Amino acid sequence: MALDVDTSFQAYEVRSPAAGVFWARRRLVDSLALRFIQPLEERKNPALGPKLEAQLQLRLFQDFGDTCFVSEDLCVDATEVEQRGVYQPLARNSLIDAPTAYLEVSRLFEKLRVRLGRQLYWDRTGFARVDGIRVQSETWRWLTIDTLGGVLVRDTSVAGSSAFVPQGIPRLRLNSEQQSRAPFVEKPTTTYFIGANLDAGEIRILRAGVAYRSLLENDGSATRLVGAGAVSQVFDPVLLDVNAVMDLFDAALVESRASSQLELDATTWALSLQRHVPRFDWATIWAYFASAPVWEESFSLSWRATSKIEVGGSLGSRHARIDDQTDHDMGLDGHVSVGIGGYRFDLSAFGWTGSLGPVWGGDLSGERRLLSWLNIEALLSLWSVEQSLRSEIQGISISETLSAKFRVTENTSFLSELTHAHSDEIGHRFSFYAFLHMEVWR
Repeated sequence: MALDVDTSFQAYEVRSPAAGVFWARRRLVDSLALRFIQPLEERKNPALGPKLEAQLQLRLFQDFGDTCFVSEDLCVDATEVEQRGVYQPLARNSLIDAPTAYLEVSRLFEKLRVRLGRQLYWDRTGFARVDGIRVQSETWRWLTIDTLGGVLVRDTSVAGSSAFVPQGIPRLRLNSEQQSRAPFVEKPTTTYFIGANLDAGEIRILRAGVAYRSLLENDGSATRLVGAGAVSQVFDPVLLDVNAVMDLFDAALVESRASSQLELDATTWALSLQRHVPRFDWATIWAYFASAPVWEESFSLSWRATSKIEVGGSLGSRHARIDDQTDHDMGLDGHVSVGIGGYRFDLSAFGWTGSLGPVWGGDLSGERRLLSWLNIEALLSLWSVEQSLRSEIQGISISETLSAKFRVTENTSFLSELTHAHSDEIGHRFSFYAFLHMEVWR
């Protein structure tokens, strides 16, 4: 049995030069994770035979912050329906959800795994959180079959949150007064999930697979995707990887990626090409607007000079075309990592120019373990943005961060972080973060 407890607190402001209000966030998040494993048969070797596993994760979110006007000494509560001018039904001051809650029996007939409950599922087509049943089979070492059926977890599910639902329609349970203030919010719906994934082959020759995903609602299909990919490493220094996802509604290639990697001694070369097309819930009007396909190409090189020195960099290009207009940007980035005298220093910098305007920046961080139970890290960051279409965000922003990690006991650690940032448009900003982690097992 294992128990993990995480508690974090954040205090910061969300402020934009173009907005008349700002958010003062004071957020407390508690997470409790419990894992229990029990063999179902008495055997001399506990690694053999079927076993039962139960996992439960609970999360409490509470925000004590305010929404305030920039030009006036006035704060409002966006969650109160009586605040007609600022009411926002999607805003929440508190939330209790269960990201994971399932029972699993594995090593059935040595090759079968069955999981029932709330679980996170991912394949070549993306991520999903589902309440359902999942069956995984690995009858042969070179063949894996994974299937899942159930109900997609939404904000309106019991102890649910919409972490991986299709973008488009917000759905909430609202009373008549709330609904009149927010006509754009739809009523809850049940979205059924069907997914299947098959992988076959050996990576030393070719490991390939295909995945299918379908989301069904009372008024028809919400999503139908199919993904395929392959990875090969016939020669040790060379790794080839390709993946693609197609939307079956309009036969559009919405995600694709091809990459290659070559390792020669201490040097690694990598080349990649990606294409992404935004997708929305087919039940929303946003699905019928033209989406700009975004292409990204990159070439990178890294060299590990010694066990404590590493240097790397990449050249990238990004372009998108919609109607008769093409946006194109190119950029460079590089990094150096050095360990010396018990210190660790990391320097990284980037610069992009093109249709979105010049932008450049750099980070310098240093880390040192002062005591066996205390680790200190400092970060200096500098960014410059030139955006002709939005002059209010132009300029240079500088920030400094100081963090300390304490090992309280063998199973308990505490992290605190303080950040200050400044820009001419917004002025001074501060944020504070604290994180406590505890784990127990027997």
